[in-house]
Amino acid sequence: SDVELKQQLRRFFARWLGYKSNMNLEFIHHAQDPQLIERYGLKGLHEVVLVYRGRHQRLLRLDDAAVTHALMQLLHERESWVVFLEGHGEKNLHDLGPKGLSSVADELRRRHVNLQSLNLLSTPMIPRNTGLLVVAGARALDKNEVAVLHAYLAQGGNLLWLHDPGFSRGLEHLSDFLGVEILPGLLLQTRLGQENPAVITLTIKDQAHLVTQGLNNFSVQLPVASALRVTPRPGFQSEILLGTDGSSWTETEIS
Repeated sequence: SDVELKQQLRRFFARWLGYKSNMNLEFIHHAQDPQLIERYGLKGLHEVVLVYRGRHQRLLRLDDAAVTHALMQLLHERESWVVFLEGHGEKNLHDLGPKGLSSVADELRRRHVNLQSLNLLSTPMIPRNTGLLVVAGARALDKNEVAVLHAYLAQGGNLLWLHDPGFSRGLEHLSDFLGVEILPGLLLQTRLGQENPAVITLTIKDQAHLVTQGLNNFSVQLPVASALRVTPRPGFQSEILLGTDGSSWTETEIS
């Protein structure tokens, strides 16, 4: 029935409505506003359309991925890209091996996310249509490249930094800028049924956050990891979404 359908839609959109106070959910019958059919290209009896500042996205299916993609398209007036830094030993989008990111790239493309690689040595600027910059395992950055990253972040750019344990030349300036210190040594953990203490299990620490809602039993296992110390700099806020439990410690001398 229409009543049950509306209840299902309210439950589905509750996570977004709770996170964005300026987001509203409206139910409109075609007969009440026939112009909607022409305006939004509606064809079925029940359809979902997201509207923002005069622009709209019609959902062809109703799931988290479809809504997230539609919101991204609406929030960015021009096409937004996920840009992966390369040229410093980073994990590669085209690498089919266990340390490569080809499976990640395939999944992102399946969700209609635009991808590109960027080498700051040959192109010393970050494109204006960059929605997210990914630094995945860079081993060294020179001072000019770090300056480009600083300028990008100072302007509100989004960064996903994936870092393997160990020293990386130039990246200490980036960690200082963000207020994130990578502690020396390796993180070890003792858990029931776990043979290798170097395998670290991360569990959700903030289940109310939009990113982690609905992932109550979710965990991530890392084959090797280092601990972090976060001291937020002015203009930044920190939220811990995943972390270890009390069974972990840092070991600086491993034979």
